[in-house]
Amino acid sequence: MKIKQILSYVLQPFLIAFYPALDLFSQNTNGLMWLHIIFAIIIIFTITSLLFLLSSLLYQNVIKGALLTNVSLLTFFLFNPFWDHIFEPLFYAAQHIRIGNIKIFRQRYLLLLVVIILLYIAYKIARKPPVHTFFLKVLVFPLLLLSMLLFSQSFFHKSKETPTIQKYENVNKPFKDQMLKDLSRLKHKLKTFPNIYFIILDCYPSNEHLMKYFNYDNKVFLSELKKQGFFIAKKSLSNYPQTAESLSATLNMNYLPHDLPNIPFTHMMKNNNVKDFLTYLGYKYVDISLTSPLIKIPINTNKKSKRIKTKLLHEFKKFLFDYHHFRVSFIESKTPLHPFVKPLFLNKKRQTIKRKLSLLKDATLNQNTKFVYAHLSIPHWPQVFDEYGKPIKFDYSSQTVWQCTEYGVTQSIKYINKEILKLVDLIKKTSKIEPIIIIQGDHAKDYTDRENRPLKMRFQILNACLLPGGGEKLMYNNISPVNTFRVIFNHYFGTNLPLLKDKSYVPDYHLPENLRGNKKYTPLENFIF
Repeated sequence: MKIKQILSYVLQPFLIAFYPALDLFSQNTNGLMWLHIIFAIIIIFTITSLLFLLSSLLYQNVIKGALLTNVSLLTFFLFNPFWDHIFEPLFYAAQHIRIGNIKIFRQRYLLLLVVIILLYIAYKIARKPPVHTFFLKVLVFPLLLLSMLLFSQSFFHKSKETPTIQKYENVNKPFKDQMLKDLSRLKHKLKTFPNIYFIILDCYPSNEHLMKYFNYDNKVFLSELKKQGFFIAKKSLSNYPQTAESLSATLNMNYLPHDLPNIPFTHMMKNNNVKDFLTYLGYKYVDISLTSPLIKIPINTNKKSKRIKTKLLHEFKKFLFDYHHFRVSFIESKTPLHPFVKPLFLNKKRQTIKRKLSLLKDATLNQNTKFVYAHLSIPHWPQVFDEYGKPIKFDYSSQTVWQCTEYGVTQSIKYINKEILKLVDLIKKTSKIEPIIIIQGDHAKDYTDRENRPLKMRFQILNACLLPGGGEKLMYNNISPVNTFRVIFNHYFGTNLPLLKDKSYVPDYHLPENLRGNKKYTPLENFIF
């Protein structure tokens, strides 16, 4: 066989390996960095090289090794799409068939069948390899072409992001300029500033929500907060039903600019008005919102390589375990590995939440005047704690999915309630002057297992604020998060920000197709509950 033909065979596995990397990042150009693209390519190419090397050694032939590698990679990366769209619908009824306590038609058992088929193919290749690989080329090149087109399209859209950010900044500029002008006038008149703790508990609902849909009364926790001086806004609704939308509005003290074609949520959360105004007043900004915060440990300036190594290792761990993009867009949707790596993700989530709670405690020891912003992914799915802070266990054999969800949410809430009360007590003990503490859910949850669920369910949130010195008098039961910092700036820093009308908006993608319109967001009040 000619060298050119041999090279074409050897090249094929690495062309296939490009597909998942391109596909992953074509969907997530806004959420991942170029560094993560390198991580993906290194991981996939390393695995491909090892598989190719082992296959070639097994056959003592690079052509046969390349063929087996091609088939193995295509089977691996196309397993979930075929399972989701072909096999699972066909065998949905059969999934309930059991042999003893084992469900026959489960993904992990189907994977064993795939392994057996691959071993048979390996045997056939060993005996007599196919004369040509037309069927592989039919799959490989269209996949690569499609991924490259999607990848290019995504970066084209990303290239349009800078003008969108500029448009947003232009919209935000009058508000920001006026605030900075007011704060400049008041800055030197204020002698003391209270520390501000803004703690977001992702997907934490109101007590009304918990009692109605989970049969759980959260009154013990809320009563304890009231004893500590908190105001509980019993009828508070989030302004939006998703984290990025909700926090963008809260931290910028304004509703989203509906006239922008693509709202730059990442930019709005990272460069928010609240942070900018408070740092202008001299506050130290402590951000514990990242999925896995990077702790800056003092390092000798001559040891730059050590700092770079620490950063690279941190980003690599984030890429593997923390990024929603990698887990959902790649592990779950493109490979059959999810049942096997799921325990690793759950364990990493437990570690991350506990690490953030530890960082919050550490932040109380910092004597600078500070604005601490923390985002804890609890009681958000997947629930990983029982009420004692240990790994939660679900009994899917005797309980429905909804009963397990109900159990997981209430257990998570019991656990985080204890931790929050400890934290509040610590914050108050270590503060020289009475602190401001905001504990909010960014949105609630509709839980799709429930039938006939009202849209309002998604917006019913916990909203508890400790505003010493009379600040609680400006609060009211149905205040929404967009007004939280308007109240704080008015009362503690002497600004004259008007309170906005408390409204909740439903994005089109949360509505059934027959209710979707031309508007990006529809006021919640337009719907009947």
